[in-house]
Amino acid sequence: MLFTDGAGEDHKASAGLVFYNPDKDEIHVREIEVPDRFIQAWSEAVGEQLIRQMELFAYLATRFECRDLLRNRGVIVWLNNEAARSAANKGSAQAQTLTAMARVIQQLEIDYPAVLWVERV
Repeated sequence: MLFTDGAGEDHKASAGLVFYNPDKDEIHVREIEVPDRFIQAWSEAVGEQLIRQMELFAYLATRFECRDLLRNRGVIVWLNNEAARSAANKGSAQAQTLTAMARVIQQLEIDYPAVLWVERV
């Protein structure tokens, strides 16, 4: 099971992940850095409301960071934003910022396949 979360306030963003591996009874907890240049680019593209971007970035960064760990496994993913969940599942969204991240996630699925079920917390 994989849980990701993104948060933002005053043009600062943070994100994190919790991954539970039942095969080894391990829990991985990690903070994810959200680069300031992403916040700036997202703000220019969509305005002040960036939570969707932060939430999807948390999942994208986790999917990349854990790509070998998740490869060829069944994983239930919990996202904390409906727009981010939808973009992750469909591979596209109305906001180009979400579509761009979703396409990177799709490429990770090709290169590091996993059986993923993405749900909303």
